[in-house]
Amino acid sequence: MNPGSYGTWGVYCIDPQYAGGTVTYIATSAGRDKCAGDGIIWVGVITTVSGGGGIGTGGGNGDGLPGGMLP
Repeated sequence: MNPGSYGTWGVYCIDPQYAGGTVTYIATSAGRDKCAGDGIIWVGVITTVSGGGGIGTGGGNGDGLPGGMLP
């Protein structure tokens, strides 16, 4: 997943009827005051950081099972 930008993000969702269920989470660099309003639920803060590239050392035989295990 690429956050698009690294740093500290406020996370909220919008549920106008406060009905629960499936919601979409939104990240903002603006802060919680920018998220005040009916149906906006403040979730918290996350920090994204850049990481080094991953290094793959495993192999495979193309069967999609770990370690070349056959069904």
